[in-house]
Amino acid sequence: MIGRTAALFLVLLTCLTAQDKVKNIIILIGDGMGLNAVSLEFLKDQNSPYYSFPFTGLSVTTSADKLITDSAAGATAISTGTKTKNGYVGVGPSGTRLKTVFEYADDAGKSTGLAVTSTITHATPGAFFGHVSDRGKQDVLAVDLLNSSVDVALGSGSSYFIPASAGGRRTDNRNIISELRAKGYYITTTYADLVSTEVNDKLVAFLDSVELPSAKERGFSLGDLTGMAIHKLNTNKNGFVLMVEGSQIDWYAHDNDTVKIFQEMEDFTSAVRRALEFAKKDGRTLVIVTADHETGGLAVNKGNFTDPAYTLRYTTKSHTAGAVPVFAFGPGSSNFTGLYHNDELGKRIIRLIKTEKLKIKNY
Repeated sequence: MIGRTAALFLVLLTCLTAQDKVKNIIILIGDGMGLNAVSLEFLKDQNSPYYSFPFTGLSVTTSADKLITDSAAGATAISTGTKTKNGYVGVGPSGTRLKTVFEYADDAGKSTGLAVTSTITHATPGAFFGHVSDRGKQDVLAVDLLNSSVDVALGSGSSYFIPASAGGRRTDNRNIISELRAKGYYITTTYADLVSTEVNDKLVAFLDSVELPSAKERGFSLGDLTGMAIHKLNTNKNGFVLMVEGSQIDWYAHDNDTVKIFQEMEDFTSAVRRALEFAKKDGRTLVIVTADHETGGLAVNKGNFTDPAYTLRYTTKSHTAGAVPVFAFGPGSSNFTGLYHNDELGKRIIRLIKTEKLKIKNY
């Protein structure tokens, strides 16, 4: 009888362990989003999705060479588990190529994707698939995307993929969009086409030739893009890793533009909500919300519970060294509590991906 009980317990424990394994990971990065920026969302809404996260931590964002990081070094630390110099994307302080979260995911047979409100080749998304020691070389990062295994990329910046002779920004006369098509990618340039087209393979959406309009001007939300990316990537039985960036929070924090910061935070929160909705239904998806750095030295100075028209104050129009929040939900989320550096955040994500031993993408 004792033997049967022990055997039953072991079977139950095995099943629980299997259910707790991380199949999918959604990493949401609010560019320039410090804790006070998140406060704009959860102070005004008692049903805010940020209250759904059972585990929280703080990430120290210093780079390898500066107290105050930029997006390139900050994102690279998250994507590779290694601190690097400001301006470096997917490479170490000496310029050595670093293995990214997406490349580890590919080893595990998982699909990978991006949904951002900047150019696809901007510093933060670039850090997940690219390797260059100058973040300004977005034309080089376009080639890196071509040579990567990224399955879905939603954002903007088609001009970095097209030669100058065809109205783009490339000086090497290569048409990377044509080369992406030759590799089997479906390319779209409109949101309407993105919504109406069912693509089960590789997809790149350039929703503007340069930068996307701000949240209230673009006609769709980051939450919409996040939902589409999840839908496309979730066809892989081995799972996926998706990076979502609220890119423009940082831009308007640099301008100390209170109205736009509110709007971009609402837009980013729509993506957080969409990711959590999927994770709660799926049961095997880890959701991580964090930032690459804080911008603006933002503080909430005035306001009340009945009117969320808070007064904000700023200490700078640049980045700061303030620690940024880490919110985690789902299997593996208990790994993300405490105070740690951003490269440790990356290492913890990579360790969870490496538990998957599958080698072939299985759609």
